Amino acid sequence: MAENKHNSNVYNLSLFWSGVSSKGEIRERNEDTFVALSPLALSPEYRSGLFVVSDGIGGHPGGEAASQIVSEKLPEIVRDSAARLKGQSIRAFRDMLRRAVLELNGLVLSSGLSGRGVAGMGATVVAVLVKGGRCFMVNVGDSRFYLLRNGRLLQKSRDHSGAALLARNGLIKSEEIQNHPEYNLLTKYIGMEDTIEPFVRTFRLKRADRLLLCTDGLTDLVAEMRIKDIMRENKECGRCCKLLVEAANSAGGFDNVTVIVIDISGPG
Repeated sequence: MAENKHNSNVYNLSLFWSGVSSKGEIRERNEDTFVALSPLALSPEYRSGLFVVSDGIGGHPGGEAASQIVSEKLPEIVRDSAARLKGQSIRAFRDMLRRAVLELNGLVLSSGLSGRGVAGMGATVVAVLVKGGRCFMVNVGDSRFYLLRNGRLLQKSRDHSGAALLARNGLIKSEEIQNHPEYNLLTKYIGMEDTIEPFVRTFRLKRADRLLLCTDGLTDLVAEMRIKDIMRENKECGRCCKLLVEAANSAGGFDNVTVIVIDISGPG
Protein backbone atom coordinates (compact mmCIF):
# COMPACT_ATOMS: atom_id res chain seq x y z
CA MET A 1 0.00 0.00 0.00
CA ALA A 2 1.43 3.36 -1.06
CA GLU A 3 0.70 6.48 0.95
CA ASN A 4 1.70 10.12 0.82
CA LYS A 5 0.64 13.29 2.59
CA HIS A 6 1.52 16.97 2.46
CA ASN A 7 0.20 20.46 2.97
CA SER A 8 0.80 23.64 1.02
CA ASN A 9 -0.56 27.12 0.48
CA VAL A 10 -2.20 28.38 -2.71
CA TYR A 11 -2.77 32.11 -2.26
CA ASN A 12 -5.08 32.47 0.75
CA LEU A 13 -6.18 28.83 0.83
CA SER A 14 -4.25 26.06 2.55
CA LEU A 15 -4.34 22.55 1.10
CA PHE A 16 -3.91 19.50 3.30
CA TRP A 17 -3.88 16.26 1.39
CA SER A 18 -3.16 12.59 1.64
CA GLY A 19 -3.19 9.74 -0.87
CA VAL A 20 -3.35 5.96 -0.49
CA SER A 21 -3.14 3.24 -3.14
CA SER A 22 -3.69 -0.49 -2.58
CA LYS A 23 -3.62 -3.49 -4.90
CA GLY A 24 -6.74 -4.79 -3.15
CA GLU A 25 -7.38 -8.32 -1.94
CA ILE A 26 -7.43 -10.18 -5.27
CA ARG A 27 -5.10 -8.57 -7.84
CA GLU A 28 -1.42 -9.51 -7.93
CA ARG A 29 -0.30 -6.07 -9.11
CA ASN A 30 -1.39 -2.50 -8.56
CA GLU A 31 -2.13 -0.86 -11.91
CA ASP A 32 -3.34 2.37 -10.26
CA THR A 33 -1.05 5.36 -9.87
CA PHE A 34 -1.39 8.78 -8.28
CA VAL A 35 0.68 11.91 -7.94
CA ALA A 36 0.27 15.13 -5.98
CA LEU A 37 2.53 18.12 -6.54
CA SER A 38 3.04 21.10 -4.28
CA PRO A 39 2.80 24.57 -5.88
CA LEU A 40 6.56 25.10 -6.19
CA ALA A 41 7.05 21.68 -7.74
CA LEU A 42 4.60 22.58 -10.48
CA SER A 43 5.08 26.25 -11.24
CA PRO A 44 6.21 29.00 -8.86
CA GLU A 45 4.85 31.56 -11.31
CA TYR A 46 1.30 30.26 -11.15
CA ARG A 47 1.28 28.98 -7.55
CA SER A 48 -0.72 25.94 -8.59
CA GLY A 49 -1.22 22.50 -7.09
CA LEU A 50 -1.87 19.43 -9.25
CA PHE A 51 -3.40 16.08 -8.24
CA VAL A 52 -3.69 13.10 -10.59
CA VAL A 53 -5.22 9.63 -10.26
CA SER A 54 -5.02 7.02 -13.02
CA ASP A 55 -6.28 3.44 -13.36
CA GLY A 56 -4.74 1.03 -15.85
CA ILE A 57 -7.62 -0.48 -17.78
CA GLY A 58 -8.32 -4.04 -16.68
CA GLY A 59 -8.27 -6.54 -19.51
CA HIS A 60 -6.21 -4.25 -21.73
CA PRO A 61 -2.56 -5.08 -22.31
CA GLY A 62 -0.17 -2.70 -20.63
CA GLY A 63 -2.66 -1.06 -18.28
CA GLU A 64 0.03 -0.64 -15.65
CA ALA A 65 2.41 0.97 -18.15
CA ALA A 66 -0.31 3.30 -19.44
CA SER A 67 -1.21 4.42 -15.92
CA GLN A 68 2.43 5.15 -15.14
CA ILE A 69 2.75 7.25 -18.29
CA VAL A 70 -0.33 9.25 -17.27
CA SER A 71 1.03 10.05 -13.80
CA GLU A 72 4.55 10.78 -15.04
CA LYS A 73 3.78 12.80 -18.15
CA LEU A 74 0.63 14.78 -17.35
CA PRO A 75 2.35 16.91 -14.66
CA GLU A 76 5.14 17.68 -17.14
CA ILE A 77 2.67 18.65 -19.85
CA VAL A 78 0.64 20.84 -17.49
CA ARG A 79 3.75 22.53 -16.10
CA ASP A 80 5.09 23.32 -19.57
CA SER A 81 1.69 24.40 -20.86
CA ALA A 82 1.09 26.69 -17.86
CA ALA A 83 4.47 28.33 -18.41
CA ARG A 84 3.46 29.17 -22.00
CA LEU A 85 0.06 30.64 -21.15
CA LYS A 86 -0.28 34.29 -22.13
CA GLY A 87 -3.29 34.91 -19.90
CA GLN A 88 -4.66 33.61 -16.62
CA SER A 89 -8.37 33.64 -17.41
CA ILE A 90 -10.63 30.76 -16.38
CA ARG A 91 -11.13 29.86 -20.02
CA ALA A 92 -7.37 29.82 -20.66
CA PHE A 93 -6.78 27.29 -17.89
CA ARG A 94 -9.76 25.15 -18.91
CA ASP A 95 -8.47 25.02 -22.48
CA MET A 96 -4.94 24.31 -21.27
CA LEU A 97 -6.10 21.28 -19.27
CA ARG A 98 -8.14 19.99 -22.20
CA ARG A 99 -5.19 20.28 -24.59
CA ALA A 100 -2.87 18.68 -22.02
CA VAL A 101 -5.06 15.58 -21.81
CA LEU A 102 -5.32 15.37 -25.60
CA GLU A 103 -1.52 15.51 -25.80
CA LEU A 104 -1.33 12.84 -23.10
CA ASN A 105 -3.67 10.61 -25.10
CA GLY A 106 -1.37 10.91 -28.09
CA LEU A 107 1.66 10.00 -25.99
CA VAL A 108 0.07 6.83 -24.60
CA LEU A 109 -1.25 5.84 -28.03
CA SER A 110 2.08 6.40 -29.77
CA SER A 111 3.94 4.52 -27.03
CA GLY A 112 1.77 1.48 -27.66
CA LEU A 113 1.97 1.65 -31.44
CA SER A 114 5.74 2.25 -31.53
CA GLY A 115 6.67 -0.73 -29.41
CA ARG A 116 7.86 1.34 -26.44
CA GLY A 117 4.76 0.15 -24.61
CA VAL A 118 2.12 -2.48 -25.31
CA ALA A 119 -0.28 -2.18 -28.25
CA GLY A 120 -3.80 -1.40 -27.06
CA MET A 121 -2.73 -0.16 -23.62
CA GLY A 122 -4.98 2.34 -21.93
CA ALA A 123 -5.82 4.07 -18.66
CA THR A 124 -8.29 6.44 -17.07
CA VAL A 125 -7.36 9.84 -15.69
CA VAL A 126 -8.91 12.29 -13.27
CA ALA A 127 -6.86 15.39 -12.47
CA VAL A 128 -7.41 18.50 -10.38
CA LEU A 129 -5.52 21.76 -10.75
CA VAL A 130 -5.91 24.20 -7.84
CA LYS A 131 -5.04 27.77 -8.72
CA GLY A 132 -5.88 30.99 -6.94
CA GLY A 133 -8.80 29.62 -4.96
CA ARG A 134 -10.37 27.89 -7.97
CA CYS A 135 -10.53 24.19 -8.81
CA PHE A 136 -10.08 23.00 -12.39
CA MET A 137 -10.99 19.34 -12.99
CA VAL A 138 -10.52 17.13 -16.05
CA ASN A 139 -11.33 13.46 -16.51
CA VAL A 140 -11.44 10.70 -19.10
CA GLY A 141 -12.84 7.28 -18.17
CA ASP A 142 -14.55 6.26 -14.93
CA SER A 143 -12.14 7.40 -12.24
CA ARG A 144 -14.05 10.02 -10.30
CA PHE A 145 -13.81 13.39 -8.57
CA TYR A 146 -16.14 14.35 -5.72
CA LEU A 147 -16.73 17.54 -3.75
CA LEU A 148 -17.92 17.32 -0.15
CA ARG A 149 -19.46 20.68 0.74
CA ASN A 150 -21.87 21.48 3.58
CA GLY A 151 -22.42 17.79 4.22
CA ARG A 152 -23.35 16.98 0.60
CA LEU A 153 -21.24 14.72 -1.61
CA LEU A 154 -21.36 15.83 -5.24
CA GLN A 155 -19.78 13.99 -8.17
CA LYS A 156 -18.08 16.63 -10.32
CA SER A 157 -16.51 14.30 -12.88
CA ARG A 158 -18.36 12.55 -15.71
CA ASP A 159 -18.26 8.77 -16.15
CA HIS A 160 -17.36 7.73 -19.69
CA SER A 161 -19.07 4.33 -19.75
CA GLY A 162 -21.73 2.77 -21.89
CA ALA A 163 -24.26 2.73 -19.06
CA ALA A 164 -23.59 6.35 -18.07
CA LEU A 165 -24.03 7.43 -21.69
CA LEU A 166 -27.37 5.63 -21.88
CA ALA A 167 -28.48 7.42 -18.71
CA ARG A 168 -27.43 10.84 -20.04
CA ASN A 169 -29.47 10.13 -23.18
CA GLY A 170 -32.50 9.20 -21.09
CA LEU A 171 -32.53 5.55 -22.17
CA ILE A 172 -32.08 4.15 -18.65
CA LYS A 173 -32.58 5.63 -15.20
CA SER A 174 -29.62 6.79 -13.12
CA GLU A 175 -30.35 4.14 -10.49
CA GLU A 176 -29.99 1.46 -13.18
CA ILE A 177 -26.44 2.42 -14.15
CA GLN A 178 -24.45 0.30 -11.70
CA ASN A 179 -26.27 -2.93 -12.53
CA HIS A 180 -26.28 -2.38 -16.29
CA PRO A 181 -24.18 -4.75 -18.49
CA GLU A 182 -22.29 -1.74 -19.91
CA TYR A 183 -21.44 -0.24 -16.51
CA ASN A 184 -17.73 -1.04 -16.85
CA LEU A 185 -17.58 -0.63 -20.65
CA LEU A 186 -15.54 2.51 -21.18
CA THR A 187 -16.48 4.76 -24.08
CA LYS A 188 -13.40 6.95 -23.59
CA TYR A 189 -9.97 6.28 -22.12
CA ILE A 190 -6.41 7.57 -22.44
CA GLY A 191 -4.65 5.72 -25.26
CA MET A 192 -7.63 5.10 -27.56
CA GLU A 193 -7.30 5.71 -31.28
CA ASP A 194 -10.67 7.42 -31.66
CA THR A 195 -10.86 11.14 -30.97
CA ILE A 196 -11.63 11.80 -27.31
CA GLU A 197 -13.17 14.85 -25.70
CA PRO A 198 -12.09 15.26 -22.06
CA PHE A 199 -14.67 16.45 -19.55
CA VAL A 200 -13.56 19.72 -17.94
CA ARG A 201 -15.22 21.57 -15.07
CA THR A 202 -14.23 24.47 -12.83
CA PHE A 203 -15.63 26.02 -9.66
CA ARG A 204 -14.60 28.36 -6.86
CA LEU A 205 -13.28 26.63 -3.75
CA LYS A 206 -14.66 27.44 -0.32
CA ARG A 207 -13.21 27.07 3.16
CA ALA A 208 -13.97 23.60 4.59
CA ASP A 209 -14.41 21.99 1.16
CA ARG A 210 -13.12 18.43 0.98
CA LEU A 211 -12.14 16.94 -2.40
CA LEU A 212 -11.84 13.27 -3.37
CA LEU A 213 -10.15 11.73 -6.41
CA CYS A 214 -10.55 7.97 -6.71
CA THR A 215 -10.49 4.95 -9.00
CA ASP A 216 -13.46 2.68 -9.54
CA GLY A 217 -11.95 0.20 -7.09
CA LEU A 218 -13.61 2.41 -4.47
CA THR A 219 -16.88 3.38 -6.13
CA ASP A 220 -17.69 -0.10 -7.47
CA LEU A 221 -17.62 -1.56 -3.97
CA VAL A 222 -18.52 1.25 -1.57
CA ALA A 223 -21.84 3.07 -1.84
CA GLU A 224 -21.73 6.86 -2.15
CA MET A 225 -23.64 7.19 1.12
CA ARG A 226 -20.88 5.24 2.91
CA ILE A 227 -18.18 7.28 1.17
CA LYS A 228 -19.92 10.46 2.33
CA ASP A 229 -20.17 9.20 5.91
CA ILE A 230 -16.46 8.32 6.04
CA MET A 231 -15.50 11.71 4.60
CA ARG A 232 -17.78 13.60 7.01
CA GLU A 233 -16.85 11.69 10.16
CA ASN A 234 -13.04 11.68 9.84
CA LYS A 235 -11.47 15.11 10.02
CA GLU A 236 -7.87 14.09 9.27
CA CYS A 237 -7.44 13.45 5.55
CA GLY A 238 -4.84 10.68 6.02
CA ARG A 239 -7.19 8.67 8.23
CA CYS A 240 -10.03 9.35 5.80
CA CYS A 241 -7.99 7.88 2.92
CA LYS A 242 -7.09 4.77 4.90
CA LEU A 243 -10.69 4.13 5.94
CA LEU A 244 -11.96 4.55 2.37
CA VAL A 245 -9.44 2.00 1.11
CA GLU A 246 -10.21 -0.35 4.00
CA ALA A 247 -13.91 -0.11 3.19
CA ALA A 248 -13.26 -1.19 -0.41
CA ASN A 249 -11.00 -4.04 0.63
CA SER A 250 -13.44 -5.21 3.30
CA ALA A 251 -16.18 -5.29 0.64
CA GLY A 252 -14.16 -7.80 -1.39
CA GLY A 253 -11.22 -5.77 -2.67
CA PHE A 254 -11.77 -7.13 -6.16
CA ASP A 255 -9.82 -4.30 -7.80
CA ASN A 256 -6.95 -1.95 -7.11
CA VAL A 257 -8.14 1.09 -5.17
CA THR A 258 -6.61 4.55 -5.01
CA VAL A 259 -7.83 7.72 -3.27
CA ILE A 260 -6.58 11.26 -2.74
CA VAL A 261 -8.38 13.42 -0.18
CA ILE A 262 -7.72 17.18 -0.20
CA ASP A 263 -8.88 19.50 2.58
CA ILE A 264 -9.33 23.22 1.95
CA SER A 265 -8.88 25.67 4.81
CA GLY A 266 -8.47 29.42 5.17
CA PRO A 267 -10.57 32.37 3.97
CA GLY A 268 -12.89 31.58 1.08
